[in-house]
Amino acid sequence: MKKILIVDDEPSLRWTLKLVVEDLGYTAIQCSSGKQALSMLEMNLDISLVISDLMMPEMNGREFIEAKNKIEELAKIPVIMISGVVKLSEVSDILEKGVSRFIAKPVRVEELEEYINQLLE
Repeated sequence: MKKILIVDDEPSLRWTLKLVVEDLGYTAIQCSSGKQALSMLEMNLDISLVISDLMMPEMNGREFIEAKNKIEELAKIPVIMISGVVKLSEVSDILEKGVSRFIAKPVRVEELEEYINQLLE
């Protein structure tokens, strides 16, 4: 069973994303910061996808992507970035940094499911 890492500092959104991921038949692993996520990825090289918030304390989504992509084994793992910040320049910047898909908050479950299926097929 494929594993998906969910990274968000907001527990209620993590829980909602976990339910969506598990309803699709995947295993959900949760972290509350980019720093924790990076450690989790290094310990679990079998994680297939990351769903991450952009704005988080300690290490935000942009810093997480930059750190993840410096590690060869982790660079290939696709990332869906979620954010309430929807400036075109912000979205463009994170996509250039290696994010696979971007979803604006509030998250539409259908859009998230579609992106998960696209990236894991």
